[in-house]
Amino acid sequence: MSDSTYDKLKWFTHLLLPTLGVCLFIFSVPEEILGGILILITILEVTLQIISRRYEKENEGELIVKEDVDGHKSFSLKLGKEPDELAGMSKVFFKVKRGTA
Repeated sequence: MSDSTYDKLKWFTHLLLPTLGVCLFIFSVPEEILGGILILITILEVTLQIISRRYEKENEGELIVKEDVDGHKSFSLKLGKEPDELAGMSKVFFKVKRGTA
């Protein structure tokens, strides 16, 4: 799934459907319709979570933070992909690993 498609699905799930549900509730639409919207939101949220976790796992690296005895910190990056691949991406995720030098 492209970043653009993911962003549109997220907008649809987080903003449009809940707003539609509230508007329909205000105008006393039957509970079956509101329940259907709630079910759709739930299914889309689960789908978005699965996609997000996969995407983050595939595109993550590590930010390694080491502190010496004097309290000075050094930082290094361990990339999960080649730099040329990362250059074409819109998001990259880093886990922070802490340790002592």
